[in-house]
This record gives sequence, C-alpha cells and structure tokens, in this order.
Amino acid sequence: MEHLVCKLLKAIYGLKQAPRCWYLTLHEFLVSISFERCIKEVCLYIKRVGDSMVLLTVYVDDITITGNDNQVIEKACDALKQRFEMTDLGELKSILGIQVEIKEKVVTKSQQGYVEQLLENMRSTRTDKCMKHCVHILQQHQLCQCA
Repeated sequence: MEHLVCKLLKAIYGLKQAPRCWYLTLHEFLVSISFERCIKEVCLYIKRVGDSMVLLTVYVDDITITGNDNQVIEKACDALKQRFEMTDLGELKSILGIQVEIKEKVVTKSQQGYVEQLLENMRSTRTDKCMKHCVHILQQHQLCQCA
C-alpha cells in the first residue's frame, strides 16, 4: 500500500494546474452566457445586449463587473452567483492595491496606500540621507504629505 499511485480526475486546489483549470472553467461559463473574451486583453470579457454593454475583468479569482445597464449587470452577477460560490463586495473601492473612487462620471484611481507602505518600509531599511531624498521627490509630486 505504500507505493499506491492515484490518477486525479480533476484539479485540486494548490496543485500547479489548478489555476489553469479555474480559468478554463470560468472562461467556458462566461462564453456560455454570451460574454466574448477580448482578443488583445484576455482578462477582459464583453457582453452586448442591444445598446447595453457589460465589461467583466478577471484577475485570478477577483472579478469586477461594470456597464451601462444595471439590469444586464445584475443578470450577469446572478448567473455567476448561481454557478460559483462568490461574495459580492458591492461598489468597487480597491483592486490590486489601487484605491478607486467613483463620483458621477469621474473615476479616480490612487496608489497612495501603496506609496505610504513603501515609505514605511524605506524608513525601516534605508539611511536618513536616502530617505530625505525620496521624501523630497514624493513631496514635489504631491504623492504624500510627509514632514
């Protein structure tokens, strides 16, 4: 029994092929509900229904959905929830370390939190001279409010 080998019938979380299996499963599902994958940006899927458009982006297991018709967006979200166990986090606030603010027809993106974390890391690992130079550069570009 010590030398027993089993052939896996499906990918198991943590194995090398698991991310690819997840991507293929998600891709096949999105295509089945009329999304088309963008040729030049494979993490972007587009669904058109009349004058309505839904844009869906995928980064590993993070999915963002937007569009110009809330009903079509809701239908897409409902279909995803029926097929996959997922949590709806509501309106996008941050993704991949980028803070997102949406007001009327303006979308503002910021990496202030990331820059502040970099500064904190530099404070603990760099010399005072280097730190002063970096803070000066960041202040010139109004990226931080350092003293």
